[in-house]
Amino acid sequence: MRHYFLKLFEYHNWATQKLIEVIEKEKITDEYILKLYSHLLNAQWIWLSRIRQKEVGFTTFYMHPIHELPSLFAQNQQDWLDYLQTLDETELNRIVSYINMEGKHFQDIVSDIITQVLNHGTHHRAQINSKLRELDFTPPGIDYIFYTRQPSTI
Repeated sequence: MRHYFLKLFEYHNWATQKLIEVIEKEKITDEYILKLYSHLLNAQWIWLSRIRQKEVGFTTFYMHPIHELPSLFAQNQQDWLDYLQTLDETELNRIVSYINMEGKHFQDIVSDIITQVLNHGTHHRAQINSKLRELDFTPPGIDYIFYTRQPSTI
């Protein structure tokens, strides 16, 4: 399972990187896009912090300044890949207890949290691509199959 999650997370990072490249290249200032991109990164950070049982200094909808997005993305990417390298069956099945942003207590299995992060990212990348198209920008091709066709992933 570790290899499977690593491959999916590498795709997730590739696709998310493609978006920040378009945002920077086209100098996108649309608030909706920037809020979604911040939210996507915040959620990743928050979920990993919950797994590691650490505090987070912002909420899921905190909007980072645009100039911070690339470095926040890079840090998120590295932290998640480092964590995923340590996975074993015990860790994948570990129950994480946490309090969400509304103060409610939850318990989730690590493998379900990882799946949530990946699916959440797909959802918001699709929303961002849709908004880019609406604004007459060409969104990047970020389908999983496009990623698998990259020479570095074969």
